[in-house]
Amino acid sequence: MSIDWNWGIFLQEAPFGNTTYLGWLWSGFQVTVALSITAWIIAFLVGSIFGILRTVHQPFPPPDWAHCT
Repeated sequence: MSIDWNWGIFLQEAPFGNTTYLGWLWSGFQVTVALSITAWIIAFLVGSIFGILRTVHQPFPPPDWAHCT
């Protein structure tokens, strides 16, 4: 049983837009990397903030803040 791979399909023009299928794959890869880096940065910042707040001995918000309404 033999499979006849058609690798030339990646260089053909896609039906929508002025790009090839390989361009679509590259664009999808770029979006995936950008989203994962952004998610990592957000998770790092939020985790750092919560980690710092856990080590602070002053409660947040301060207890006298409740009557300042």
